[in-house]
Order: sequence, then C-alpha cells, then structure tokens
Amino acid sequence: MTMTRAPRLLLVPGLALAAALPGACSDSTAPALADGAVLELHNVAAPDPATEGRLEVWLFQDGTPHSAGRLDPAGEASGEMGLAAMELTLTGIPADPDSVLVTLEPPGDTDPGPSRYRLLRGAIRGGRAELTVQGAVTNFHPLEETPGAHSLYTTSNNAWAGYPSLEDAGMWLFNMFPATNPTGERWVQLSQLKPEWIYEGWIVHRPGSDAETWISYGKFRPDPRGYLTSRDNTGSGAFSGDPDFRNGGVEEVPGDEWTTPNPGYALPAGFQLPLDLNEVDGDGEAVWHHRITIEPVFDESEPLRSERPFFVRPYGNPIGEGDAHVPRFIQYFGTEPWGRLRPAG
Repeated sequence: MTMTRAPRLLLVPGLALAAALPGACSDSTAPALADGAVLELHNVAAPDPATEGRLEVWLFQDGTPHSAGRLDPAGEASGEMGLAAMELTLTGIPADPDSVLVTLEPPGDTDPGPSRYRLLRGAIRGGRAELTVQGAVTNFHPLEETPGAHSLYTTSNNAWAGYPSLEDAGMWLFNMFPATNPTGERWVQLSQLKPEWIYEGWIVHRPGSDAETWISYGKFRPDPRGYLTSRDNTGSGAFSGDPDFRNGGVEEVPGDEWTTPNPGYALPAGFQLPLDLNEVDGDGEAVWHHRITIEPVFDESEPLRSERPFFVRPYGNPIGEGDAHVPRFIQYFGTEPWGRLRPAG
C-alpha cells in the first residue's frame, strides 16, 4: 500500500472528565509520557466533518480522559481505498496514562468528553500501546476472516417472469451451495459489532477509477452466532419492482435487486436497469465489485440513495463473469484501522 503525506493534527488542551475505558491497565514501570508521545495510525482517513464528524485521540489516567488532539480534516488521506498512515505527535497529556482511545466525534458534537463511537483502543504498558478495533468497534473479537459467499439472484420478478430471469441483476448474502461455506451453513458470517456500529453492503462500479460509484444495498447486523439471517434496512431494494420494498420480498438475508425503475428514486446517471452485475471490461476484469463497510450507527437513518461509505472497509470481492448461481466468496482485506503509541524521541 502506498502512503502519502499525513493529515495535520489540531491539538486541543487536555480535559479532566469522568469516563472509563474497559480493559485499561496501569503499569508503574512505564516511562513518563508528559514530554510527548507519538501515535502511529494506519488504514485511516479524515472523515467529512459535516456528515461524519472528526477523529479525536484520548489518553486516560485513572479513568479520566485527556484529549490529545483532533484530526484536522484539511489534511489529505489517500492511497489504496483512500486510506493512509499517519504519525502524530501528541502533547498536553498526563504524566502516566494507562490507556489510549481514538473516537469518532459526530458532526455538531459539543460534549467535551469522548463520544461513544470508539474506533481504536489499547492499554498502555511500558509507555507503549497497540491499538485495535477489538473491543472498540467489534464486541471484543477480531473481524471474521472467512465470511462465506454471496449469490446473484432475483426473487421479486419470479411471479411474472419465472426462474431463472434477470438473475444477474440481484445480489443476496447467502450461498446456494452451503457446503462450500466455511461454516457449512448458507449464511454469511461476520463478527458482532458494538451497538454504535453497523455493517453496510455496496455494489461498486469500477472501484479505483474515475468512474467509481458506490450504490448501497442496505445496513444490517449479524445474529448472536454472527450469521446474517435478517434482511437489511432496505428490504429488496427500491429498484426491485416490489411496491413495499422495505418489507416485501421473500429473502431474509441482506441484499437488493436492480431490475425495475422506480419514479421515487434515481440511479446515478448512465446506469440502465436491469443492472448486469456480471459485466466485465475488454480485459475480462470485473466492472462491478462487492464491498462491506462498517458505519457509525447514526448513519442508519441516511435517506435512500444518499448513502456514503465510511472509511472502515474490511470486506469485498470482484463479482465478475460467471453463472449467477456460482458462489462469489467474500474476501477479508485486513484494512481495518490500527495504531501504535510510543514515547516521543
């Protein structure tokens, strides 16, 4: 991954506010960090402050948070998937912090303490810490590395067109051949998230190009086993031809169909229905790709067709040419944020 210049950090004074970071651990042998600390952040990007808020760094001492800086959105984050590595010098911090936290502070946030949208966390031992999404974004587990497969399939037109019909215009998160899934079940499996975060699925036209376009198929959560056994918040999708698309349809898994124009909604200019998710370019490369992002839960109420992907984008796969029923296995990219804290100097 190619990294470019890091965003600037706007430093703000430390704050003495009562809050706790689960799993924090003090180490009496830790060197003092009052003279400064360096925080490396990887696989991050500056959020849009108007719609997503800002990232803020917090150092805790005896359960009290001290702000060590907010990410200045005037900086640029670029590279693969729009992600970057940053090295931030923190000042105005307590002498012996025991834990570190990176939060997403929502748009318009005026609370001087850390928000509940925790992105990274780590316990400081010996003046150093490894920051991870575990226990911040996920429910104390790593992200699932073998989610399973999705299928191309349409159900909303079967009553009048039969089966198969326009199967390349729909995508659902289940495997028609469950024995080929790692779990042996038909469903996709993902790690459970903290209540402040939610998964969102997308089809992406020509990712990484000037024609890159993201189209959401809805937000969703796994069941207690981690399986995706419930529909997403858009049901069968506005372009499925189902008048009650949010509640209609037969599939109880996340997914959408793009078969039928809907006068209430519009696809990006130039896209014609039904979509051909199997489309390939002149070199045989997939034109459409699948992505799963992790979004702050305040995005759950985004109006349909105004969705924007957050920068936590751990999963995806090219859809590519092939029969609709052939499983497309979802890949784990390993691109979730992580960090490392060390003394300055």
